[in-house]
Amino acid sequence: MHLVRKYWLLIAAALILIAVAAAQCAPYMIRDMQRQQGRANVEALLKEGRYEEALEEMTYWFMHGCNTDADYARYFLCNAYVAYERGDVDYADMYLRLTAEYRPEARWSRQTRAFAETVAGEAEVLNAQRRAEAAAEVAATRAAYQERVRTEPPFVGMYVSDIHNTPLGEGEISDIERRYVDGDLTTIKIYDYYDEDGEVIYSARTVGNKVTEVWPGGYDPPITFSSPRRDYEDEGDDPYDASSYANEEDFYYDHYDDFFDYEDAADYYREHAE
Repeated sequence: MHLVRKYWLLIAAALILIAVAAAQCAPYMIRDMQRQQGRANVEALLKEGRYEEALEEMTYWFMHGCNTDADYARYFLCNAYVAYERGDVDYADMYLRLTAEYRPEARWSRQTRAFAETVAGEAEVLNAQRRAEAAAEVAATRAAYQERVRTEPPFVGMYVSDIHNTPLGEGEISDIERRYVDGDLTTIKIYDYYDEDGEVIYSARTVGNKVTEVWPGGYDPPITFSSPRRDYEDEGDDPYDASSYANEEDFYYDHYDDFFDYEDAADYYREHAE
């Protein structure tokens, strides 16, 4: 009798443990069943073309974690359908590419493959149109620029390579120097254009590879820049620490790459070291 009682006590304890375990696992099991049902609902909504509802359903489960690669693929696919319905082919194409990262195209349904082919075709047409429009805009800008070079005197923004192609003919360099512009050592030139009597009728200043200022002959305007510049004529600005050198020869030897010639370096040295 004692053994029978002990046997039933063991059975009761086991049943209690099973009940406790079941109680703990039940919420997860229910949640998993609900997720499986939610996935099935999403698939059904997609087949019916109810894409907004499918996205809402998928978003709910997607935001509750425990997502598989298939869930990511399904979520991005829903977004692709919704974007396409709203007329946004670019986003639809992007979401389909994300879908393919989580579910290979070989595993797509017939509906998904057909949809992807439609989106890819429209995206290519759209991109080709954009490329054509961009090319046309570049061509129009270039044509307008060339027309200005052909019909006008040198103008601000014109490339130095076209400095001799204007109706004024070839310009002669009347001044050349090297200055620091925005921290970079830059070549600055002045081109003068003459009339038949040898009088200057027009001048242009170039900084680097572009014309930055133009003016009619007769006066020389000061150099101006659209952004702050650093040049060696600024009082107190001595990036080379010229005062630390005993003479201009030593200074030139250390910094000859940064100056136009010896005289340029010597002028700098005398202004800052004497």
